[in-house]
This record gives sequence, C-alpha cells and structure tokens, in this order.
Amino acid sequence: MPPPDAHHDAPAHDERQDALHDAEERFRLAFEMAPTGNAILQPDGRLIRVNASLGTMLGTDGSALLQRRITEVVRAEDRDRLQQFLDEVVAGPGPVRVQLRLAHGSGRPVHVVVTASAVHDSGGAATCVIAQIEDVTARKLAQAALTHQATHDPLTTLPNRTLLLDRLGQALERSRRNGGHIALLFCDVDRFKRINDSLGHEVGDQLLVEIARRLRTSIRGADTAGRLSGDEFLVICEELGRESDAIRLAERVRAITDEPIAVAGHSLAVTLSIGVAHAGPNDQPAALLRRADTAMYEAKERGRGRVEVFDETLRERARARLQLETELRTAVDGDQLRLHHQPIVDLSTGDIVGREALVRWQHPVEGLLAPGAFLDVAEESDLIVDLGSWVLDEACRQGRLLTASSTRTHVAINVSARQLGRPDFRRRVENALATSGLGHGQLILELTETSLLKAAKSTLADVDALNRAGVRLAVDDFGTGYSSLTYLQKLPVGVVKIDRSFVADITTDAKRRAIAKAVISLGQALQLDVIAEGVEDAEQAAVLADMGCRQAQGYLFGRPTPFEHLVGTTTGS
Repeated sequence: MPPPDAHHDAPAHDERQDALHDAEERFRLAFEMAPTGNAILQPDGRLIRVNASLGTMLGTDGSALLQRRITEVVRAEDRDRLQQFLDEVVAGPGPVRVQLRLAHGSGRPVHVVVTASAVHDSGGAATCVIAQIEDVTARKLAQAALTHQATHDPLTTLPNRTLLLDRLGQALERSRRNGGHIALLFCDVDRFKRINDSLGHEVGDQLLVEIARRLRTSIRGADTAGRLSGDEFLVICEELGRESDAIRLAERVRAITDEPIAVAGHSLAVTLSIGVAHAGPNDQPAALLRRADTAMYEAKERGRGRVEVFDETLRERARARLQLETELRTAVDGDQLRLHHQPIVDLSTGDIVGREALVRWQHPVEGLLAPGAFLDVAEESDLIVDLGSWVLDEACRQGRLLTASSTRTHVAINVSARQLGRPDFRRRVENALATSGLGHGQLILELTETSLLKAAKSTLADVDALNRAGVRLAVDDFGTGYSSLTYLQKLPVGVVKIDRSFVADITTDAKRRAIAKAVISLGQALQLDVIAEGVEDAEQAAVLADMGCRQAQGYLFGRPTPFEHLVGTTTGS
C-alpha cells in the first residue's frame, strides 16, 4: 500500500522531471544552434561534445572531433598556453578567457577567443569543462592590416620610420642585455630629384620599388631594412662580430645599384651614398640616426656613391655647418649681405660694358666671406632661394645706379637651380626690374648648363617670356656640363661664358686653346656674345682677342669691388 502522501508527490515529481527535460532541451538547442563554437571537454581536454559551428569553424565534421584532445586542434605554438588555460579553468570557480590559434583543416590558422568554466561535483572535483569558442579571425586580420598600414611604407612595403625606430630601440636594448655589436646604415639615392623632375614621379616611384627589392636581397636574416622617407633607406645591422663587418655590409648594399635599373623603358644608372654609425652602450635611436645621417652627407660631399663611417671629426663638422646655416639665416634677414661688382670689358676698346654682381657676407665675427664659404650650405637648404631673391632685388637696384650713364651696359647675376625652379621666379624678376627702374635689356641671368637641363618645361617657358621682354640668358661655366649644344638650339641663350679652367692655360696648353677657340667660333656662328672668365694677364687677353672673343672679365680688368666704392664712377671708365 503506497504511503498516504504518494499521490500528492507524484505530480510534483513529474513537474520537476518536465522542467529538467525542458532545461536540458533548451541547453541542447542553445548548444547545437549557437553561431559560435561550443564544446564540452573532460578535465583532461578530451572533446566529448561539440556543435556544428565548431566543426564548420575548423573545416571538418563535428563528429570527427569527438574523443580527440583539444590540443590536437590547437596550433603547436599555442599548446603550452592552452594547457595553462585548462589548468586554470579546472582549478577556478568562474569563467576564464584566452586567445588561441586553432588549426583549420586547410592548414590556415583560426584565431579564436575561448571562454570556459568547469562543472564541479559536490566534492569540488571538476567533472567537465564547458567552452564557448568565438572565431575572431576576420577581426585579427583587419587589425593586422591596419597595423601593417601604420608601420609599413605603402610604396615599397618596407618598414616605415615608426617601425624602424621601434625596432632600432629593441635592437639597442637587446645589445645592452646580451652584448653584440649594432650598426646603422643610412642610405640615400644620389640625384634622385633629377630623375623625378626629368622623368616624372611614376618613374621615380618604380625606381624606389626596385631599389627596395634589391636591398631586401642584399641583407642578412638578422638585419632590418626600411624606408625612412623619400629616397632614404635604413638598414639595422645586428649580431655583428666586429665593427669592420658593418663596412662590408654597407659595401654590399652600395653595390646593389652597380647594375643599371630598367624602369619604364629607361636604363637608369644610380648610386647610393651610405653613412655608417656604430652604436655605443648608452645610445638612443634618435642619436644613432643623426650620426648615420651625418656620415651619409659626408659620403655625398666626397663624391657620392660611396660609404663613410661617422667619427667625432664629422660631428664637429656637422655642428659647425649647422651653426653656419643658423648664422646665414640671420645674415639674409639682418643686412649682412653685400654685393661686389666685377667689370666685364670690351677687349677691343677696354671699355666696361657691364658688371657681374657677386654676393659677399659681412660676418660680424669672421669678417668678409667669399661665396665659397657659405654657398654650399645655402644650396643644401632653402636659404639659397631667399639669398637669391635678395641678390636679384639688390643687383637691380645697384645696377640701375651703376648703368645710369649708359643703357648699353648691363648687370649680370647668378641664378641657382632652386631659385630658377620656383613658380614665382618670373614674377620676382619682373617686380625687381619694375621697382628698381633697371631696363629689361640691362639684366643678364647667368645659369649653369646643369640647371638648364634640369629645369621643368614651365620654368623654361618663364625664361623664354623674360627673354622676349628683353632679359638676356647666359650660360655660365660653358663646357663644364653636358649636352651643351642641345639646349643652345632650343633655349633663348644670348651669352656663353668660357669657364676660367679653359682660360687659365690658354697660352701654354694647345688643347685648352683649341677648346676656347671652338667655343668662340660656336658663339659667333650662333650669334651669341662670348665672355671669357678668369683673365688675369695681358697675354691671355691678347690670345682671346685674336680668336675673336669680344668680351672678358678677370683680375686683369678689376677685382670684385663693393658697390659703395663704385658709386659716382662712370660706367665706361
């Protein structure tokens, strides 16, 4: 006979059973239908239940995963981390998270975030582990792409400045911990701007891509190569046995341009100037970079296409150069520049037909400095543009006073390639003439052959417009550049100046005399005025006159003289 209350307990038991069944069914549906991967594991990591999403995630059928240890589907490099994770899950009370890489059936990694908790019995022993596995591969790849964009150069795909300095810092720290020698190579493509200006930026970009490819193949596995900016590349050299190893590596890098580079139908012969800096025990990345940069500029000054190593002499020279640049900037703005005028004479009459305005720097400490002391510094910076503008304005002003007695005399000024390439160059010349009152026909712009050949079409159009207005164009140092005859036909050149190197030995060297004669004959044939530079004695002047040269300048006729000493003299005296 059943207990008196049994008929009352049966419905409650049935309700509990139904509720348990409903809970289990809800769990089953949530487990099986979840878009994320779900798994139940034994405490030792053996898979005893998985859903279809996990099988899809791994490129296999879910049933194929059962009874396999989860370590079998985790990439080898993450298995130690997985074991630590399982130990923590089994030991702990709450959910634990970890990022792992699983192995897809195709072999590719699947980045996942695993969240897991252990189920414990009444005695506290873990009976199983329930894990939720979220595929974050797309997110990881997107993050990696963004990181790559932020740390790599988009053109060459090499590490960029940010990543290079970070890796340099890490390399220096490893060197301090473990010993070993580190060197930094600073590589610059010589005359790269000329290629960009003459052939276009697309050709320049393709050239950089090929140099980057060659650079990758020239370095060791322990080295890091990257693009710092523009045409500048860095190589971080680690694990060097001695300092001389860095020189050998630098020479190997320099040699990557020994063979011409074919780009867009052009065979480009380029060179690399490379500076080497050796790391000290307490060096920081920025300091090492500065030293390598200084050594690279020394390589350029010594002829380009070579390797130079930084030493303290270069440091002092760099400091002096920086100081000079700072002082020169003050000079341009602070009324320290002067013009000295050297006469240009008619060889048949001895009359002065013009003057060349030559800049000088009245340094507050060093005294009067000739152009050789500061023009290189000005050329390497944008100061040459400001300095050239001052010379243009002042030469026109002074020239107006010096040529007041005769409109047939002229003033000549030197124009740098950078100044010529400025988009406002023509306007500046027109303004200087208008402000000073100097006639267009009384101004001669002296340009080197190289700057003319590098000039863009728009620049040459401005020069042509100035010429049509009366301003004359002179080719300075004629014969020392290249492709001389080409532009004489295409450009409105009115004057050529025979370089002093051909004049110096004209009375004793038959070859130089022949070159001078050829230039004079060419000028006569093209109806150009020919001016011989550097005439220092009467014998040179007589030889030039006999050859048909009509004008000359040099110490024989007068040294460059301050404007203040010339005011009041007559132009023809």
